[in-house]
Amino acid sequence: MLDAIDNLHISILREWEHFDSDWYLREYPDVRMLNMDPAYHYLWIGARMGRKPSARFDNFINRYHKADDLIREIRKAPSPGRRAPYISH
Repeated sequence: MLDAIDNLHISILREWEHFDSDWYLREYPDVRMLNMDPAYHYLWIGARMGRKPSARFDNFINRYHKADDLIREIRKAPSPGRRAPYISH
């Protein structure tokens, strides 16, 4: 089954403080060569490949295989006693 990526997923990722479209295109020239939207690419395969969404981002604690799961973690705000779903600089 294919992972459905919609405009809401893409807009949430674009608004995320740890996603930098320009950096992503510079860091991963294959995305530019494919003429793909960097947010779509990251949701579709970039996160699964372990690619970083920006220079100031280290890693997700978990590997996500579906865009919905990744977006769910991005939308969660860390709270007291809860470990953040990602590690950033």
